[in-house]
Amino acid sequence: SDMKAIGEAIEKYKKQIDDLKRDNRIESAQFRKRLEALSAELQQKSDLIESLTRQLNEKDAQLAVKTEQIASLDLVVSNLKEEVETLNRNTDELKEKVASQDRKIYSVYYIVASKEELIAAGVLTKGGLFKSAKVSYQSEQNSFVTIDYREITSINTNAKRAKVLSVHPADSYSLEKINDEVILSISNPERFWEQTKYLVVQTN
Repeated sequence: SDMKAIGEAIEKYKKQIDDLKRDNRIESAQFRKRLEALSAELQQKSDLIESLTRQLNEKDAQLAVKTEQIASLDLVVSNLKEEVETLNRNTDELKEKVASQDRKIYSVYYIVASKEELIAAGVLTKGGLFKSAKVSYQSEQNSFVTIDYREITSINTNAKRAKVLSVHPADSYSLEKINDEVILSISNPERFWEQTKYLVVQTN
């Protein structure tokens, strides 16, 4: 708008100079020479204004193209953000699924208690006269402590005497007495838990 106003002002001045040139009352040659110089200068300014106006129009056109490109890129970025968010959600779900599977695969259960407590918990049932108690895997699972066998390789029975009732390879563990308490040490966790995920330790 400024360029347009300047251009209009120049045209107005050019008209005034042309009017002065046509005025027969002006006889001074020096004055007429000055009018010619002003007219030429105004024409140069007018040409410059036209050139600048064309450049501005070109810039406007380029700006419109850039604006459209930016809008298109904004859309692409927005879509990418949505895709990244979806991937992150899927990744989190996958991680949780893997973690859940890990917990399920490596989770094992143990209980350390006296014979009476094991019977009361439903872990042992009397097998009859002169028969040893049998491990009952139908007992409530909340009677057991859940652990990750990769992280726990020793269990303190907090008792002076203890024996393992569940079935585990004899060469995969040992019962050691430390400070008058029996400690169950698992030397080979994978082998120890391969036959059963339930460890039952009876204390006296």
